[in-house]
Amino acid sequence: MTNSKKVKETPWQRDDRLTKQVLVRMFKEDTGRDPCDSGGIYGRNWERNQLKNLESEPYCTLEANVYQFKDEDEPQLELCATINAFHFCNEHLIYEPKLDKSFQVWANQPSRENIPWLIL
Repeated sequence: MTNSKKVKETPWQRDDRLTKQVLVRMFKEDTGRDPCDSGGIYGRNWERNQLKNLESEPYCTLEANVYQFKDEDEPQLELCATINAFHFCNEHLIYEPKLDKSFQVWANQPSRENIPWLIL
């Protein structure tokens, strides 16, 4: 006797290639310049991403620093782990063209033309 449960199916199928393509476009999209941002000196993220192969970037990096403070005998170790935003989004998001189209139609209705995108 087997005890099998029916798994509820999602209304969409994950298309890893399409999601990656959309994410690459998003990470390389020109988001403009602002007098108050600091990207002018070192380059903005979208500018630095232009020549990167985002898929080949490491998933996670670990930085270790040792500090010796004057008033302490023992040095202090600081560890900082950073998860790559492209890989994180690719792992946790699914791009669904039909839902995106529905949202675009809804968001672009005349009654919403003066509402900022982040509020929608």
